[in-house]
Order: sequence, then structure tokens, then C-alpha cells
Amino acid sequence: MSTTSPEQIIQFNDFYLEEILAETNSENFDTLKEKILEIIRKKMEIQLGENEIDFISRLGERKENRNRPVKTGYTAILKKWEIMRNTKKLAGTQIGLNDDLDKQTREEKKQLISHMKNARKKV
Repeated sequence: MSTTSPEQIIQFNDFYLEEILAETNSENFDTLKEKILEIIRKKMEIQLGENEIDFISRLGERKENRNRPVKTGYTAILKKWEIMRNTKKLAGTQIGLNDDLDKQTREEKKQLISHMKNARKKV
């Protein structure tokens, strides 16, 4: 893979939460933060203080019958790693975690996954 770009450094502490509980018209930063904290604290069993969250935001346009992903950032990379290591505790839910990658890295990852699948077929 290529060298680390400034975009990758900025995104290093970020990830996306997919399929968070349905949003409501009255949803605001505080209610969204509470949903995130509940998932991380209760379902993933991780101690997370409110001051360890750098930002939380929904992505995309609001549409009927569609849950928008939530992008979250953390003040410490070690906390993000702890959360990512505990994703197995979300098994059986519709919640998924994905790293926030820049476009070039996403494309490289997509090519590597395709290559890996082709190699497995040959075995």
C-alpha cells in the first residue's frame, strides 16, 4: 500500500456505525450520542466517557425508511482499537462497524479482497 496521506491521518481515529437505531425527527446530537454510548457501553461492554468522543454525525440525506450511517471519532486511537476489537459482541445485531478510509485506500482494499477471493477459488 502507499504511504500515509494527510487524509488518512485525519481519519485514523474515525469509523462508521451502520444500521444504528432508526432516526426520528426529534433526533439531535445528544440523543444520537446516547444511542452510541449505549451500544458501546452495554452491547460491547466498553468503558467510554463522553469526553472520549471527538464527534458524532449522521451521513447523507434524510430519507424515508432508511437508516443513515453514523460517523464517529474518538480522542484516542487506543479507544478506537478497543472498540474495533470488540465488534464480535455485535454479532446477531444489525449494527456494523467500518473503518473510515480515504478513497484510494478503499479502492486498494477492494482490489485486495477481489484478489483474495480469486485465490481462494483456485485452492
